[in-house]
Amino acid sequence: MMKTDLTFIFSGYIYTCEAQVDISAFPLLVFVRLHEQALTDRFGEVLTIKTNFDGLLPRQDDRPELTMLRQAILDALHLTPAWQTERLLRKPPLAY
Repeated sequence: MMKTDLTFIFSGYIYTCEAQVDISAFPLLVFVRLHEQALTDRFGEVLTIKTNFDGLLPRQDDRPELTMLRQAILDALHLTPAWQTERLLRKPPLAY
């Protein structure tokens, strides 16, 4: 399990969250604990992101605003060294 604190931009505001990535299976599941009340009032305190490293995978509870939030968090996660290292270890680069 990879754990990290993230800062991300959503709807023009800066927010923080804690993300725990289950790297034991594929596709990956990212368990997110939101910190700001503005987000927890709208989306709840915890949400889950399903990903193949590169992008979001569909979820049953998808709705446009929730998908945008998940994408913003995933974009921030993509910038972390731990995520980049794990991705390189799991998915070799494409041959040219």
